[in-house]
Amino acid sequence: MLSFTTLPLMLVAGALALSVPVDKRQEIICATANGPISVVSAATDGFLGYLSSTLVNGQVVLTQEAAAAMTGSLECGTGPYPTAVENPTPSTYTYFAAAALYNDTLESGSPNWAFLTTSNLGEYVPNAWTDATGVPDVSVRQGIFAAYGVGKATLDVVWQNGPGMEIQVQAYGFVRNDGNLVGLTGDLNEFLTAMADEDQSYTAVSFQMVGTS
Repeated sequence: MLSFTTLPLMLVAGALALSVPVDKRQEIICATANGPISVVSAATDGFLGYLSSTLVNGQVVLTQEAAAAMTGSLECGTGPYPTAVENPTPSTYTYFAAAALYNDTLESGSPNWAFLTTSNLGEYVPNAWTDATGVPDVSVRQGIFAAYGVGKATLDVVWQNGPGMEIQVQAYGFVRNDGNLVGLTGDLNEFLTAMADEDQSYTAVSFQMVGTS
């Protein structure tokens, strides 16, 4: 069964087919990243949409409208940091998060995945997904993004495994092609294989914000 735990998102220049070269990280690191969170194809850098400020059944989805985008802010640097969100609907929770329902271990060789939501700070804490569905005890992470660069800052995606969430692993973003599911996985190929029987298709994505010095 595929995993589904709420995790904090951290963005760092991803190693999976991102259009931004790895040495992009060696440029001036921004002090903060803020504004709408845009989503682009990891293969082509083509714009796919924004993360919507309005959650659907407790999940973050895509929107094409800049005015409807979720705005956030996070500290830049080498580590993942919690991303604060300013305008979510519902407005109960003020941190961007990822949630995994069945298994909160994301890693290479595993199809496990998590979807995006909002939550309080902490691992087993109130969150928009639980409020919308009544599903209790989901594991959440708020520190899943790490931001690099001034101007168009790339967000690397990170997941935390193990007791105390102390083991950090590279993660990869994806969007279902209807725009109604945005999430992370530790192994994109394994995830796509597990989802092959669905009628929907998926696109590997990167996340971006505006980095300021």
